[in-house]
Amino acid sequence: MNKLATDAKKVTRVLAGKTVKAVRRHRTTELLILFTDGTRLVVDHTTEGLELTMANESDGGIEPPSTATRH
Repeated sequence: MNKLATDAKKVTRVLAGKTVKAVRRHRTTELLILFTDGTRLVVDHTTEGLELTMANESDGGIEPPSTATRH
């Protein structure tokens, strides 16, 4: 299984059952998805492909970046 598929499964498990509060264009290449429990998912388009980063406000920090590249 490639990195993108592995990270997609991880993100799917973490986000299961969560409710989207808002979707915003965070920066030029980023989409920010906010959830009602404070979780944030940033999807960034880079020259190498997609990068996924998850953060959670409730734990006061950012989870280790989950970076996936798709060509």
